[in-house]
Amino acid sequence: LSDEVASRKSAEERLKVLIHELNHRVRNVMAVTQAVVRLSFTPGLSLSEIQKTCEGRLQALAKAMSILTASDWKSVGLRSLISDDILPFAGRIEMEGPDIALRARTAQTFSLLLYELATNAAKHGALSVPEGRVTLQWWIDNLGGDPLFHLHWKESGGPVVDTPTRRGFGELLVRRIAPRDMAGKSEVRYAPEGFEYQLQAPLRELIDT
Repeated sequence: LSDEVASRKSAEERLKVLIHELNHRVRNVMAVTQAVVRLSFTPGLSLSEIQKTCEGRLQALAKAMSILTASDWKSVGLRSLISDDILPFAGRIEMEGPDIALRARTAQTFSLLLYELATNAAKHGALSVPEGRVTLQWWIDNLGGDPLFHLHWKESGGPVVDTPTRRGFGELLVRRIAPRDMAGKSEVRYAPEGFEYQLQAPLRELIDT
C-alpha cells in the first residue's frame, strides 16, 4: 500500500510538471499569434490583403508547431524548416549550412523569419521572376570564446530593388523581432542588384546547452 501511494504521488507530481509546461507553451504561442495578427494590419492594405497575409504567417507558424509537437518540443532541425511543406518556394532556394537543432522558441522565430523572406522575394524580389535566384547560407564561427551563428540571405537576378517607403510586420520582424529573440543583430541591404539580409546571434541563444 505504501508503494502504491508513493507511485501515485510521483505520477501526480509529473502531471503537475506537464500541466505547468503546457500552460507555458500555450501562453507563448498565444503571445506570438497575437503579435502576428496585430502587426499584420499594415496601413494602406485592403482587408482582403491583410487577411491573406495574416493567414500565410499563421500557417507558417502552425506548420512549425506541428514539427515541434512531433519532436515532443525538444528541438527542431533548421533544415526541416526549409522544405516545400513549410516554406513557400523552398525548391528555388539554394541552401548551405549544418543542420542545427534549434530550441522551440527559436524554431518559431525562424519559421516566421524565413517565411517572410521567401514571400517578400516572391512578391517583390528574385522569386517573382523565373530567372531569379536566392541563396541561403548559414555557418557557425568558433573563433571566439562564444560561438556565433551567422545567416546570409542573398537574392539576385530579380527586378531592381527599391527601399520600401513603409515598414510593416515584415520589416519589423527581420530588423528587430528576430534579432531580439536571439539576442543578436541583423543587417538589411536593399541593393539595386538584389535584396540581402544577414543575421548574427550567439549560438547558445539558439540551442539547448
